[in-house]
Amino acid sequence: MRADRASIEVLHKTEFDTTGTARMSAAPELRVAPGETFKLEPGGMHVMLIDVESPLVEGETLPLRLKFYDGDDIIVDVPILAADARGPQE
Repeated sequence: MRADRASIEVLHKTEFDTTGTARMSAAPELRVAPGETFKLEPGGMHVMLIDVESPLVEGETLPLRLKFYDGDDIIVDVPILAADARGPQE
């Protein structure tokens, strides 16, 4: 994966322990079977951008290139949400 405005892009997962405390950790890969869909979202599997070169403005979009093991890649326009948003409906 690649975002032109960040130095580092990391696939992260959020997991909750028995007390409800959230912990994030890097995920080495994400496997999605052909024909299946997967949703990246706050509080679950998500992309962490590090060293963002310019401010992200709520309401704009950020192009993110997703690369697949078969060599294909696609660009998705990711909506920039408020820091406390729980998903695009907010």
